[in-house]
Amino acid sequence: MKNTFKWLNLSQFTGAFNDNAFKMTAIIVLAKLLGQDGLPRIIAICSALFVIPFLLFSNAAGTLADRFSKRDIIIASKWMEIALLALSVPALLCGVAWPIYTLLFLLCAQSALFGPAKRGIVPELVEAENLSRANGFLTAATYTAIILGTALPSLLIGYMGLSPIYVVGVCAALAGAGAFASYRMAKVPAYGKRESASPWII
Repeated sequence: MKNTFKWLNLSQFTGAFNDNAFKMTAIIVLAKLLGQDGLPRIIAICSALFVIPFLLFSNAAGTLADRFSKRDIIIASKWMEIALLALSVPALLCGVAWPIYTLLFLLCAQSALFGPAKRGIVPELVEAENLSRANGFLTAATYTAIILGTALPSLLIGYMGLSPIYVVGVCAALAGAGAFASYRMAKVPAYGKRESASPWII
């Protein structure tokens, strides 16, 4: 495999980790804020907000990935991730539920933008004979990130009693690493397609 695939895998690992870490952090903070009796409702809302952006924006994001350089989209999405994590600090500390729900939705919208470019750029970074192996690495890293990202808030907030801002700090550091990794990827040209970016058109 070409050398820059590892940077793509690192970049997507950090994004998957952060999405799941923030989702779990949101659930823990909202349960403390709204009470344990509301936990089933909180989990249901957070789970919906975690999925809905992918349903709404993935098709349009795929069209953009065909129009512009996938590497540029990945870089832009990582900077969006850093900005949203910065906004999550006041959201988690304000004592109001809706900013937390909003940040979770926006982080997943950023991931929806990232997803098609992430998958689409793989054939441009690896040789054809290594494509299946590269996708295997990508999938393994994604599920590892999901497991670790889900576990971190429970460890830091639930077990160690730390502020949720510590989780955000870890996520911000990883987002920075992901942004750095995205710049190390090979430059790939845009296909320059002109289809409308719509959630309803394939």
